[in-house]
Amino acid sequence: MQVFKKVDNLLQQKDYVVNNKIIIIAMVDHMTKITQQWKMDRSY
Repeated sequence: MQVFKKVDNLLQQKDYVVNNKIIIIAMVDHMTKITQQWKMDRSY
């Protein structure tokens, strides 16, 4: 049973890392859009 517990923990950690990557990518994408918008606004 101990092995199953370990595998389960690893899978949860993997999901956590994947979710974090998605969140980070989304944040970077969002920041890039804001920066581009800001530069466009400043170009007037």
